[in-house]
Amino acid sequence: SLSLKKWAQPQNWYWFSSGLQGFNYAVAFTHGEKVRVELYIDRGESEINDSILQEMIKEKDTLEKEMGTKLCWEELEARRGSRIAIYRDGSISENEKMLDEIKVWVIEYLLKFKQVFDQRIKKWK
Repeated sequence: SLSLKKWAQPQNWYWFSSGLQGFNYAVAFTHGEKVRVELYIDRGESEINDSILQEMIKEKDTLEKEMGTKLCWEELEARRGSRIAIYRDGSISENEKMLDEIKVWVIEYLLKFKQVFDQRIKKWK
């Protein structure tokens, strides 16, 4: 039988392609015992990434309504990319029941991010 541990990667995050270079959906366990689902923007230059984020912020109310939750709009000064994210409490060391709840939340919001943002990011093709 295959063990998941054999195939697991030693990282606290996982990215999923949006199908458009420079835009990825991701999930991460962060410092401070939080779980994050995000759209990560990295088109190669900080200025471009920040301008895309600012363009999307113009639709903040609509995007948050479609997502059904407030979003965090993050220019990452220590990094080149920018992100639009949501957070919840949780860590990788939670009990099995809580990890199952986190998994359901992550899947729900990854799908929601894809539904809400896929068409919008295509304008940067």
